[in-house]
Amino acid sequence: ELGELMCPGDRYYKLNIRPFLALGNAFKPTIEFRQHSSTYNRLKIRNWIRFCMSFVHNSAKLGPQGPVWAEVDDGELFEMMMMYVVKDRYLRDYYRRRRVKFLDEKKSCCDACAVGDGCAAHVLK
Repeated sequence: ELGELMCPGDRYYKLNIRPFLALGNAFKPTIEFRQHSSTYNRLKIRNWIRFCMSFVHNSAKLGPQGPVWAEVDDGELFEMMMMYVVKDRYLRDYYRRRRVKFLDEKKSCCDACAVGDGCAAHVLK
């Protein structure tokens, strides 16, 4: 589920975890970090580097988490990744704001937002 959320359809995304999640002979213990989009924005650059470093450091330090058995939406998977893997409140809030900005441009990100109730991605804690 996380693989499909992070890289829907193919491997050409900023963070490709598909080889790590593959089964059988296709499994490779690798995660590919792709180049950030071209920018002069120091905040975007700094936060992407911070995200990558936190993701790798915490993944190596903490070991694997249990699988997600319940049906969860993209917003909940995002929150789980930020809480259990990245573990950086500043980055969580930064990427929540970015996610909300882009989702607002699409009008709704989930069923709850479509009916005006909002979801976890739209609530800053």
